[in-house]
Amino acid sequence: MENLGSINDDFENDSQTMKEKRGTFLLVLCILSWITSGFGLLGTLATFFGGESGLEEQISTIENSPSLGFAILDNAIEMSIQTLELTLENFQLYHIGNALIFLTGIFAVYLMFNLKKTGFYLYITYLISNIVLYGYVLGELPTSTASMAMTGVMSLVFIILYAVNLKRMTE
Repeated sequence: MENLGSINDDFENDSQTMKEKRGTFLLVLCILSWITSGFGLLGTLATFFGGESGLEEQISTIENSPSLGFAILDNAIEMSIQTLELTLENFQLYHIGNALIFLTGIFAVYLMFNLKKTGFYLYITYLISNIVLYGYVLGELPTSTASMAMTGVMSLVFIILYAVNLKRMTE
């Protein structure tokens, strides 16, 4: 029977290259996280530099669109308008905070890519900061339970997937 201690010895073997120590699974997780955070950062920066007029235009377009006649869809449209209005009221705080949070996430993944456990703990902080920012800035919203649940589940899945790779990382 294989000695379970030998699994950890394989990860600490100095003759392995960084690529071998990292493994394909951690590499794929890092790439997915970079893509997600990168698109989030680009979207935030585009909206920020586009100015408040872009959000005002979105609100106007949505308000002037015809009713769909379905209560659930009409409710979703109303919630979208409320979200845009609250984002507009807190425009600078929301977008600067969001950009900093995405940069933190990108840096955390960079650390994990370089096999540093600190990146894992920073990644958890990044996810919690995201939730706190949305809760603080948009706390008045009647948010969609399904949307919040999906975000929470996806965050939890990535935390678990990165946690599985902690044995590959050093302090």
